[in-house]
Amino acid sequence: MKVLLAVMHYGLIRNFESVVTELASRDHEVFLAAEEQENLGGLRLAQDLATRHPRVHLVQVPSLVGDTAARLSQKLRVTLDYLLNSWPGRSQLDPTRIGAFGFSAGGFTVLTAVGGRPNLRIIPFHCATQPEFVCDVLRAGNSPLLKDNAEAVDAFAADRRIRAVVLAAPGLGFTFANGGLSDVAVPIQLWTGEKDRVTPHASNGAIIQDQLGEQVEAHSVPGASHPSFLVPCRLLQPPALCRDEDGFDRAEFHRRMNADVVAFFDSVLAPKRP
Repeated sequence: MKVLLAVMHYGLIRNFESVVTELASRDHEVFLAAEEQENLGGLRLAQDLATRHPRVHLVQVPSLVGDTAARLSQKLRVTLDYLLNSWPGRSQLDPTRIGAFGFSAGGFTVLTAVGGRPNLRIIPFHCATQPEFVCDVLRAGNSPLLKDNAEAVDAFAADRRIRAVVLAAPGLGFTFANGGLSDVAVPIQLWTGEKDRVTPHASNGAIIQDQLGEQVEAHSVPGASHPSFLVPCRLLQPPALCRDEDGFDRAEFHRRMNADVVAFFDSVLAPKRP
């Protein structure tokens, strides 16, 4: 199986190092695609992964100009365009077996890429009546999404090349209420944390699960907070990213989660027999 992990810059790869390692150790080819340059040591980490695992490949994709809620979904589509049509190693890829993984806001991005139609105009009301972390982020950035003239739903377009999705602690799930996921037809694996206060289950994962029903393979993780889905910390341990609650064993959780993610992709993206 060949897996694409597309990020804004290689600094974000550290959040998924363990799942990349797990995939590569099982002889799957992993393509790490980044759009922007960074100075956080991410490129060095990605290069180290590629050195240790010959089946991990690095790809720098063309930049996409713009700054809208639909931009990340567009970036994912541009990344796939480049990998399947222009990348020198494109002959290694099977365009019928593409899966996507999204964490936090990336979960929102991936859902819009497979047919999700978010109602962005409900964000001001939601943030006024049921504020959560994303509201603070939007407010700090003076986002136009907190105004009544948020961009229309048709700014998003589905990419039918993506055949399966894994969501970890997805954010902005409340924007998909009332039929916003009715056009999503791919298998979904959903991970939520029992103690996640950043993307609360009731206004995010629960809505996604309710909208998609039996289409979702749902995993609710006891004791997990939002950072619990990030890679286990090593030498540097900033509390905001590395502190788990009540002795939660992040390393053991990632061993189990990574195995389940790989098994899910193996199952739903299995090559079709002639």
